[in-house]
Amino acid sequence: MSVRADIGIQPPKKVQIGETIRQSVIVRFDISCIEEGYYCFAMPVLIGASSHLPENVLVGGGIIMATLVPEELGCSAVFVAPNFVITHSGKYRLRVDIYKVAYSDPNGATLLAQLTTSRISAREGRAPEHIPTNEERAFIDALVAADVPLN
Repeated sequence: MSVRADIGIQPPKKVQIGETIRQSVIVRFDISCIEEGYYCFAMPVLIGASSHLPENVLVGGGIIMATLVPEELGCSAVFVAPNFVITHSGKYRLRVDIYKVAYSDPNGATLLAQLTTSRISAREGRAPEHIPTNEERAFIDALVAADVPLN
């Protein structure tokens, strides 16, 4: 089974530690590859510079359920990872793990994909305002027009 997914909206490149990151990371996902009787969820994981998983550095991760969207957006579902906080300075990436689970067996999940964002530099002091690319801005505008909640 082939899974089609990508990071549609990247996180800011620079963030202030301890401050809520308002720019949601959004994953585009083609849910049509999922068989009947399953649901999908995603889980963001913070990865350190040497690919280690730092503990207690990401606040606001948790499980994210898929939101169905009109296929005119180039995908059939999105995962929106809103408002997270990085609590320690360093260079990180956010990895988004996508799973499927059978309704009949909620204790077993199958990993479908792992996507990694661009690098995030967390530091003391104010971070510059993040400006989405033109492509990201167009995708955000299309999501807003389709009434998809972004936070």
